[in-house]
Amino acid sequence: MAKRYYYKAPKKNLTDEEIEAWAAQVFENLMSNIDTDEAMEDEEE
Repeated sequence: MAKRYYYKAPKKNLTDEEIEAWAAQVFENLMSNIDTDEAMEDEEE
């Protein structure tokens, strides 16, 4: 069963720089979660 990850912005009215930093962190977390899930699936087979 695939996991679902939800990310919420820490606060409203973020500056462009804050939005970019937050989005980059979310993307990094998402990619690392995908890598982890794939590795776990490989081990199960």
